[in-house]
Amino acid sequence: MSYISPLGLVDIADQPITPQKLLLAKRKMLAEFELQEATTIEVNGTELSRNDVLELFKQLEQEKHFDYHQLVASDPKLLYFLEHGQLEYKEKFTLSSYHVTPEFLAWISPYFKKAFIQCSTTTLRNHDMYSFVTLMMNPVYVTPQDEYAIWEPIHQEITIVCNRLSEISNLASPYPAMQEIKTLTGPEQMGIIKSLPQEHFAEQIDTYAFNVMCVTVGIFNKIDKDWAVEILESCQSIPASNATRDDILNKKSEMNRIRYASAETANSSDSGTSWGTIRLILFIIFIILRIATCNA
Repeated sequence: MSYISPLGLVDIADQPITPQKLLLAKRKMLAEFELQEATTIEVNGTELSRNDVLELFKQLEQEKHFDYHQLVASDPKLLYFLEHGQLEYKEKFTLSSYHVTPEFLAWISPYFKKAFIQCSTTTLRNHDMYSFVTLMMNPVYVTPQDEYAIWEPIHQEITIVCNRLSEISNLASPYPAMQEIKTLTGPEQMGIIKSLPQEHFAEQIDTYAFNVMCVTVGIFNKIDKDWAVEILESCQSIPASNATRDDILNKKSEMNRIRYASAETANSSDSGTSWGTIRLILFIIFIILRIATCNA
């Protein structure tokens, strides 16, 4: 259920709002249906039916619901979030915890749940780390009964990422999936994973870190050794299990040993080649000098 603030739709400039003012505002809005000869009217960008208008005013006429709408309106960031399912980077809800009673929570929970699911799903699919981290840092205004509903879509999105990483790690060569790898192992995706609440996502955080490690093996062997190590270094900051963190550390150490050994071998080969060239030049100079001496 999407949230529509009745206070934002009713044009009442004078405060406080009295029952008489509400009645006048309701009559004015209902009259618009007759004037426009339409089944819906647009108010502040929102399409409303006659029943929608009646329901909105019914809520305002209930003293407790009116107070709740007032509370939401007192926090512009929360109001915008409920109405649009969007949250900009670093925005914070300012509603005091003092007002978040069990009754208020039961009332706001259906609206907050819908906005939360819309925001989290959109930001995850766009790999929008900043908005997702902001969402995770704000209070969650849902009842215990609605908690599963808000976290489950995130579970599904993260599972898709983990499964795709697993598929890439099993490819004969990860080269065709290079761009996808950059997205799924990049700083934005890792930032999203690190911001997930441990109490709900510990297993998926661990799976993601492990699958990233598996992908780096193909990158190391087939594409770019340095890039593989860089990914593992970033992966070490993910709050995975101790066992997975140890696996990542050991894999990075193994890759570094191979890198250094390859570098030393290359240097030795270069040195040997250089010395061989010098010896050849000296030998040629020696022959030339001998010939010159004999001719003399």
